[in-house]
Amino acid sequence: MSSFPSFTSLPLPFSELPPPPNLILASGPNPNLPLLQSLTPPTLALTHTDSNGFTPLLSAVQYNRHNIIDYLVTLATAQFNSNSNSNPDYINTHKDADGDGVLFHVETLSTAQLLVSKGARVSGMLGGDDLDVVDFMENDLKESGALCFGANGEPMDIAAAGQEEDDEFEEERKIVKFFREVRTKERSATTTATATATSN
Repeated sequence: MSSFPSFTSLPLPFSELPPPPNLILASGPNPNLPLLQSLTPPTLALTHTDSNGFTPLLSAVQYNRHNIIDYLVTLATAQFNSNSNSNPDYINTHKDADGDGVLFHVETLSTAQLLVSKGARVSGMLGGDDLDVVDFMENDLKESGALCFGANGEPMDIAAAGQEEDDEFEEERKIVKFFREVRTKERSATTTATATATSN
């Protein structure tokens, strides 16, 4: 009589292997920095995209995962310093399938401030609608009735316009104000640099 192998000693079929980690979830909704740090090669966290063009960095921005944002931007900088073929402007060239960059995914003022401190630019960085993040967010607030414009065309405080403020949009208004200030400084610096270059 022939003997048959024990079924318990056979390897698991492919269908029963654990799925690979979801880097989008590990960067945002279910943060797992140790998992991202353990990837081989580490650049998987920089280059991974899902079917919508969403990336770990965009997920970390949307879910305000500051430690993961810091890790990814630091990793990208280290990659560029060790390999001149890598992306020198990772934070500003990182866009989703709609063409919207990291600043378009910001949900809190603290995340906006962190990204700007890491080198994210406001001025001249157009999204999928050919608007910079300030114009895009102002349009969104205006359509929802959460932002008013004065006679000079500049956005104005809702309370100053005699309307009741809606707390639902308070954080978004703070972000827009911050981005508007950054954009003004960036444009002023660009104008000054251009004038200096022209005079030389």
